[in-house]
Amino acid sequence: MAITQDSRTTLNSFDLERERQMIEPKKKLIDIASGIIRKPFVIDNTNREVIQALFMYFTEDQSFEQTDLCANPSLRKGLMIYGEVGTGKTVILKSFCKMFRVKFITAREVSRAFMVEGWDAIDRFGLKSYYQGKPIHTAFDDLGFEQDCNLYGNKVNVMAEILTDRYEKWRDADMRTFATTNMDAESIAEAYGDKVKSRIREMFNYIPLTGEDRRK
Repeated sequence: MAITQDSRTTLNSFDLERERQMIEPKKKLIDIASGIIRKPFVIDNTNREVIQALFMYFTEDQSFEQTDLCANPSLRKGLMIYGEVGTGKTVILKSFCKMFRVKFITAREVSRAFMVEGWDAIDRFGLKSYYQGKPIHTAFDDLGFEQDCNLYGNKVNVMAEILTDRYEKWRDADMRTFATTNMDAESIAEAYGDKVKSRIREMFNYIPLTGEDRRK
């Protein structure tokens, strides 16, 4: 269908209205992110599109499913933000989790919990991750950075176990999982195995964040 002048005006007005509606949420995000990194957080050409997509996702805006940032985008899936070290993955996801009240924890903290609690920790973050009968949506930072753990002489890939459990609960109970990682698909397969790699592809919107190291 050809776009007439009137329809172009309508589309432009819609975009402008959306931008106006996002002014305050973006200010809040910037304030939260700046507090996390203890310096001004900047939205620029390298992270703007990802931040816009995450706002659409967390507000359940159907426009998210039209994004070209990832293959087969879906509001039902979780999010995995991947990229090189220092591109801002952690601060962006952590800021959104604070805004939208999503549990946020590092993969290393989960591994340490396992060393103290054993399999109870895996259940707490996996099969039993519920509050008042509702699944707890959880974000795991630095996926792949944790170490394998030993329990009674047995080596356990803690995050592989948790991701497998959360995959089942995502299918059955809409338990969402979010993550940041520096790993590509091959590195994920090496760290967690091909079965977990396949499940990650199914349960996550895999979103790249590019750019230079902002920590320098």
